[in-house]
Amino acid sequence: MASTTTTAGHVRIVTAPGLYVKFTTPCITESRISGFTADVTQELVLQEIIRYSQTPIYRGTLDGMPVVVKIALNYDIGRLRKESRNYFAMEDLQGTVVPRCYNYAIGSIPIEGKTQSNIIGCLILEDWGKSVEDFFCLKLEDRMKILNGLLAMHLRGFNHNDFEEKHVVGGSQGYRITGLYHISENHRCPWDSERDDWNVGEYCSEDFPCKGLKNAGVRMNIWRKDVGHIVASQVRITVAQGLRVDFTTPCISKSRASGLTPDLTQELVIQDEIRVGEYFSSGYYKVDPRPDVYRGTLDGTPVVVKIVFASDKARLKLREEMNNYFALEDLQGTVIPRCYHYVIGSTPIKGQTRPSDIECLILEDCGKAVEHFPSLKLKDRMEILNKLLTIHMHGLNHSDFAERNVVRGPHGHRIIDLELMSKHQCPWERNIVCKDRDEYFPCPDLKRAANTMRIWREADSHIKVFIMFVGDDLELLPPREIMDCLIPSGIGCTSNNMEVMKRWLKEFKKEMDDTPDCNVKELVLKYQSNPPHIPVICSDKKVVFKKYIPKSSKSDLNRIIENQEKENGDN
Repeated sequence: MASTTTTAGHVRIVTAPGLYVKFTTPCITESRISGFTADVTQELVLQEIIRYSQTPIYRGTLDGMPVVVKIALNYDIGRLRKESRNYFAMEDLQGTVVPRCYNYAIGSIPIEGKTQSNIIGCLILEDWGKSVEDFFCLKLEDRMKILNGLLAMHLRGFNHNDFEEKHVVGGSQGYRITGLYHISENHRCPWDSERDDWNVGEYCSEDFPCKGLKNAGVRMNIWRKDVGHIVASQVRITVAQGLRVDFTTPCISKSRASGLTPDLTQELVIQDEIRVGEYFSSGYYKVDPRPDVYRGTLDGTPVVVKIVFASDKARLKLREEMNNYFALEDLQGTVIPRCYHYVIGSTPIKGQTRPSDIECLILEDCGKAVEHFPSLKLKDRMEILNKLLTIHMHGLNHSDFAERNVVRGPHGHRIIDLELMSKHQCPWERNIVCKDRDEYFPCPDLKRAANTMRIWREADSHIKVFIMFVGDDLELLPPREIMDCLIPSGIGCTSNNMEVMKRWLKEFKKEMDDTPDCNVKELVLKYQSNPPHIPVICSDKKVVFKKYIPKSSKSDLNRIIENQEKENGDN
C-alpha cells in the first residue's frame, strides 16, 4: 500500500447526526486489502453526501482523518471492486497523481424496508477537496501538471476513458485524478518522452502520438486553436448607437485562449439583440438565466455574441458550450459556426452597486434560424441530418435539436446552441444491414431528428430511408415521388440491395434528364416492368411497386374529390 496509515482489519461505519443513508448504521465491514492489521478497527463517520450516483460519494473522517468514501450495495459492488483494483494497480501513483486509497471493505447490513441482509462495500480514499468546476479557470501550469499526471498513468499502461472536470479534484495544494472505474488497462502509449513535446501554446500536431492525451489536452485548452484567424489578447466591447443594454460600455475583456497574440485588442460592437432575459426552465419553474445573445461585429466581421454575468451556473453552461466548440474544432465552419473567442471581464451593471463579471462567447454569424423544417427542400433537410450524423461520429449528441438551433446563411446550414450536448456512442454504421422494413432505425436520436424534420413517412421502407441518408448527392437520384414508386415493398434492407437500387435509380434519373420531354409515367412503367436483380427478398412479403400518379394528376384528383364532397354537402 502507498498509504502510510495502518490498514485496519475492520471498519465501523456510522453517520453524523442529520445525514440520511439508505442502510442501517452502525455496521461493521471487513477489509479486503492484503496486509491489514487484523485486531484493529477504525471508525468511519459519514458526514455529508458529495454526489448522488450509482455509487454515492460521501465526505467524512476515518479515525478523525478527512476522507472521501464511495458506498455500493449488492450488485453495484462489482463497480467498486474494479475501481479499488485500479487504485492498487497504481500504488506508486497514489498521493501524487491519484488520491491515496486507505481501505476497501465489505460487510453485511440490514436495509430499510427489507427482511434480508444486503452486502455493502466501501472504498475509502484520501480527501483532496472538491472537483474542478471548469478547466478553463485553472492556470496553465496546473493544467499541465494534470496532463503530466495522465501521461504517468499512460506510461504504466492505464488510460482514463472519462476524463473531465468531475474526475479531477484539488486546489492550491495540487490536483489528483479520480474516477478510476473508467480506467482501461494494457494501454500501449506511443508517447516517447525523448522524442515528443507538448508544444504548449502552439498548434497541436496532426500526428500527435496518443489520441487519449490529445483529447485531454484539447479539453484543457493546452494548445492554440487552428481557427484561421488572429486571437487577440483583449476585446473591447462597445454598443451601437440606439441599442440599450444592462451593462456599462465600453469595457475591456481579456482572452483565456491558448496561443493568443499579446498586446492586440479587437473591437466588438454589439448591434442588435437576438435573445435577452430568458431562463432555462424545469417544468413551470425558471431555473437559471440563459445567456443574452446579440448580433454584432468583431473588427468588422459579422458575429453572434453570447453573454453571461454573475450566475455561476450560467457561466459554467457557457464554458461547457465553448468546450463543445473546441471538441468539434474540425467541424467549425462546415457543420457548426466558427468559434472566434471566449473572453472574461468586469463591468458595472445598471441598478447594482458593485461591478459584475462578464463572459462572452464570440461566434461566426451564420444567418437566421430556420422557421419550419417541413418547408425546406428534402435536399436541405438531408444535409442537416447528415451534419447531425457527423456530430454523432465525433462522440456527441446535440440533445436540443429544433428549428431555433439550425441557422442558414449564404454558405448553407449550421447547427448552433451546443450548451446541452451530451456524450454519445452512435450505433449508426454506414454498412448497417437491416433485414426488413420493420427493423428499428439504428440511432433513436437521429430517428427523432428525422421525424422532426418530416424527412420520411412512417410507411417508408427502411431501404428507402437508408438510400436517402447514406446515398450520394440527392441530385443524382429521382424526385421523392418517383423514388416512392421505384423502390418496391418486400425487399430486404441490406448493403447489397442498397447498392443495386442506387445504381438503378441513378440510371432512371440520367435517362429522365437526357430526354426532358419524355413521358415520366411511361418511363416509370418501363423501369417497373424490368427491375434489377434484387439479392435479398423478405420471405414473408411480395415485391410490389406502387402506382405512379403525376403531381398534376394528384391535384386534379384532389380537386374532383373536393367538388364531390361539396356537392354532397349541398344536397
